[in-house]
Parts: sequence; structure tokens; C-alpha cells
Amino acid sequence: MSKFSISPSEIIRIENEQSRVLSDFVCVEEPLEIRLVYLENTCETEKSIAITMRTPGHDKDLALGFLFNEGIVSSITDMISIQATENHASPIPPNPIQSSGSSENQACEISQTTPLANNLLPPKNPHQNEIGSIVRCKLAEGIIPKLHQLERHFYTTSSCGICGKSSIEAVRIECRIPLKQTKWTVKRNTLFGLPHTLAKAQENFSYTGGLHASALFDLQGKLLLVREDVGRHNALDKLIGASITLGKTSHLDLEIDNGRAFESENDIPKFIIPPPTHEVQNTFTLPLSQHILLLSGRISFELVQKAAMAGIRLICAVGAPSSLAIDLAEELGITLIGFLRDERCNIYAHPNRIEH
Repeated sequence: MSKFSISPSEIIRIENEQSRVLSDFVCVEEPLEIRLVYLENTCETEKSIAITMRTPGHDKDLALGFLFNEGIVSSITDMISIQATENHASPIPPNPIQSSGSSENQACEISQTTPLANNLLPPKNPHQNEIGSIVRCKLAEGIIPKLHQLERHFYTTSSCGICGKSSIEAVRIECRIPLKQTKWTVKRNTLFGLPHTLAKAQENFSYTGGLHASALFDLQGKLLLVREDVGRHNALDKLIGASITLGKTSHLDLEIDNGRAFESENDIPKFIIPPPTHEVQNTFTLPLSQHILLLSGRISFELVQKAAMAGIRLICAVGAPSSLAIDLAEELGITLIGFLRDERCNIYAHPNRIEH
């Protein structure tokens, strides 16, 4: 079946004293359940560890990035497989405590192109009975997840990734990648060009105006990778998960996306899936200490923490940082930049990496 990140919608537009009916696009928000499968005392155990509201697409990247950023896995070699299935049971997110798999689930395609021939929109609800998805992540033999590190109540919204944390201690995760000193600097003009480059790459945002983006650039301002989602934390999980996949390509059946293309102006975007090259693998090998992270919204504590888990040393955003995000960036030696737009910005931590 097809899974779209944007959906057609009929709207009434009011302008001045006139109103008219138009066809428009909105971003899709659906639940995703992440399950772990692992051997415990020679028995295979399957546990649901989180349900997050996300925009469909790159669900495997999201799951991998989530597990890495939560400290459940330390590398792609901890995984045997990642499989995505559709859940047909109910429009309500399943209870992860009771969930143990379902024979009614079926494998799905992650991305597919549907042309909008003659400017006609695709069906408004092409699969009304297919609500939500499940990603099963099977760990390698000998890898026993420390689920107490997660300590979630198993449900997170698309607006906040730590609302499900059950304790203050569980909010902070120990970074496993040594953050070594860096000697490089980035020119101000390079930073000023990043938002414009990202805006051109946010194709789904251009349709809906409702998706956040996380993007990786090299130190010269070249765009390397973009991920979009209705949730800011999901977009970054997808980005880091994709980086892990591209940097450590293995036999895993994971999504690899290096860009997007259109069949015509009116088409919903399709995803290009090229084979990874040696150069691409080197580009995305963790730690991502030779990269710039750009966020389309504000900077929260959790986003700084996720970036630190991947070894990122320079975070930029078009929005504002929180006080706790600034404190964490200062502590970890991460350069933190907010309000990056219209050829201006504010530097909140470690300005030594920015050329004046």
C-alpha cells in the first residue's frame, strides 16, 4: 500500500469579504509503535517501548534514530533487522503493554509515487482502515536492551519527545560518543545561506506549511541530508537514523534516501533510493563532528541532547533556544545558534567556531 506524508484536503479560503472552496494539502499525522525483539534467557521477547505521533515516511530511520538517541543501541551492528508493518486494529494507538504482535499485520511499502493526472487529487482517504504503523527492531544475539534507561509511559506526542518520561533522571541520557576538540571554523556567510538552501529542499513543507525539518550540511554549507516530520524530535531522529544507515551500510533492509524528485509539477513527491557509495558512507560515519545541523524551529534541551549523541558540534536554528538547551550546549562544547534568518543570528554558546 502507499503511505504519504501529505494528504489532500478540501478547504474554504476566506479573503477579505469573499470565500471560495479550494483543494489543498495538509501534513499527515499518525501513530507509530516501536517494538524491540531480542533474546532473553534463550527465549525471544518482543516488547513495545514507545508510540509516537509522526508523519509517515522513513519510519525505519525514525526507529533506528530513536533507539540510538535513547541509548538502547550504540551502533547499527546491534541490529539484525528492522521491519515496518501496518496496524489494522484500531484508529486508537494500541496499548503497548498488552501488544505482543498481530497476525493481522501485513508488510507495507514505505514510499510510492502516485501521479495526479489531469490535476485531479488522489483519494482523500485511500486506506481508511489502515491506521498507524509498527516498526519491529530485532536486536543482535547478546544485545540485551537496558529498558530502564527509557522509563517512558510509552506514548509521546508529535510536539514533545520527552513528555512520556516517567522521571527527571530519565530525561538526561549519557552521550556515548567522545566529543573531541575541533579546530575548524565556519564563515558567517556560509551560515546565512543555510535557511534558504533548506527552504528549497523542504518540498513537503512547501505543500503544507506544517512540517518541521532537520538537515545536515558540510562545513562549506553543502546540503547533505534532510528529513521532515510533524514533530521536531521525530525529524531529528529520522535524520540521525538515516546517517547511521548511510555511514554503516549493512545487510539491513533500511531506507536510504538521498533526495527527492517529481514526475510533474502536480505530483506528490516520490523518494529516490540510490545505492550508497563509499564516499557517502565516509560522509555520514559517526561522530558527525564535521557537520552543521540546521533545525527549522526552536531549539529544545532534547534536540541538543540528540545532536550530542551523534557527535554534532554546531547546531543552528531559525527559532529560539531554551535556557536549558543553552546550558547543555555550553556544558558539552557545542556551538549553539538561534534566530538564523535574514542574514543575522544570535550565538548562545561557544562562538569560537564562527568566523567574524
